[in-house]
Amino acid sequence: MKKLFIIRHAKSSWSEDKDDFDRKLKKRGMTDAGFMAEKLLSRGAKIQQIVSSSSRRTTDTTQIMNDYIGLRKSKISFTKELYLASPKSVISQIKSMDDSVNELMIVAHNPSVTQVVNHLANEHFDNIPTLGIACILFDDKSWSTIKNNGKLGFYIYPKMFKQKKNNENIQ
Repeated sequence: MKKLFIIRHAKSSWSEDKDDFDRKLKKRGMTDAGFMAEKLLSRGAKIQQIVSSSSRRTTDTTQIMNDYIGLRKSKISFTKELYLASPKSVISQIKSMDDSVNELMIVAHNPSVTQVVNHLANEHFDNIPTLGIACILFDDKSWSTIKNNGKLGFYIYPKMFKQKKNNENIQ
């Protein structure tokens, strides 16, 4: 069985003097990245490899999350190919992974994150929000054979936990 964790980068700032590729994370994005890494680990994730877009906001998201996950640097790669990539390019990257990796984390951008999740898991999300995490399960033994036959294991995002926390305070 293969587990794919596909993640949209954390909340970033818009700055007129910065190129899109170089946008930094907002303070909320930095905080949420650690929080969501904890939520991911609490669901039993045992990530073995991370592939991230090389943009500033995705590398920062990846590095903060890995502070909790604890992978060696050799198990993390950053590639410009995932920066504003087409869904086909993201899936191609996934299919090229070594089959010894059973739990893979991809950190990328919308709209491809939403489109890849919808395609691989046969779901229909309108928009995966920043730091949205979809876990897709495949019965395949090889990444190269995955298709749109995945099953959504779970889908989480930061605001769903804040809403629960706010509702608990009301009661």
